Amino acid sequence: MLLTVMSFFAGYANAVGTEIEPSGINIDTSAKAVDTDQAFTVSISVDPSVPINGAQFNLKFTSPLVSAIEVREGNLFSQSGAKTFFSSGTIDNDAGTATDVYDVILGSTNVSSPGVLAYIDFMAGSTTGTATFSLSNIVISDKNSNAAPYIISTSDGSEILTIYIGSNDRLQTIDTYDPYDENEDSVIDISELSDAIDDFFAGTLEIGDLSKIIDYFFLGDSGYR
Repeated sequence: MLLTVMSFFAGYANAVGTEIEPSGINIDTSAKAVDTDQAFTVSISVDPSVPINGAQFNLKFTSPLVSAIEVREGNLFSQSGAKTFFSSGTIDNDAGTATDVYDVILGSTNVSSPGVLAYIDFMAGSTTGTATFSLSNIVISDKNSNAAPYIISTSDGSEILTIYIGSNDRLQTIDTYDPYDENEDSVIDISELSDAIDDFFAGTLEIGDLSKIIDYFFLGDSGYR
């Protein structure tokens, strides 16, 4: 395993119990839904809280709804012109995994600016459903070769990316959010409800539309879509 053969990850245990602000590692895609038998790409990005010089991860995905085609290096560690050593890891579409993906700067430089660690190209299968993508075995190495703390996130605030694999009709509706759902998480929270109430009393929102927003609010985390 990488942790035992790459010396820059040797300080993994030293990060336990630290109070360093965690770096963000984000799993995302531009597509909230993908038609069957279509290609799409998932990106793994890192927003460092401290200077870093290496990172690794495993990715789990829903097979056979989707199949991984290729893992490509992003610009995270090369953005300052540094030379890097990138491993695309091992893809196992039967298991739904891409394992031991890592990238490291060759030399003594490091980066502090956010960037894409890796791109994973996928092909959607012919079956409709919701595919999930999750990260594990993550290590982000700081400039002293210690593992930096991190948090995982997606655009909807969770740790697991979901993409709907389906028909063109579903694609046309999956991106439709209520105008008051400012963060597009399919949930109307108290601040968004308050905005709707303010607009109602200002005369810019009809009572029927306000009633709909109130209903959405009481749905809570189950969401309105």
